[in-house]
Amino acid sequence: MNVWPLALALVVLPVAGCGGPSVDSACDVAGITDSVEHMVGEAGMTVDTVEELRCSGDWSVVRVSVSEEGADTTTEERFIFASTPLGWVLKAPEIVCGADAAGGTLPPDLTELGCAEG
Repeated sequence: MNVWPLALALVVLPVAGCGGPSVDSACDVAGITDSVEHMVGEAGMTVDTVEELRCSGDWSVVRVSVSEEGADTTTEERFIFASTPLGWVLKAPEIVCGADAAGGTLPPDLTELGCAEG
């Protein structure tokens, strides 16, 4: 189940940064994962593990394994956030990835993680 449409509905997120398993030491993992867990939970799913979380400047990318409540299978979801004065804003990959990114360009060191297909 793709949680992206639900995630877009929760545009401004009150989190403080990004840091756990394969986590950039410049990040504060608690704020981002709390927001991701809330979005995934609203879709009837659970975050099983935070696979990767990286930050660069005002950007953060998190990759998580999720499962539907009561299911044995997991899927991977990625979320891209940009920091604003109001908090972290969830960004769609199709808007921030690529040379013609309309919503700001994801930094090169986060492009592989945030813009990877699949």
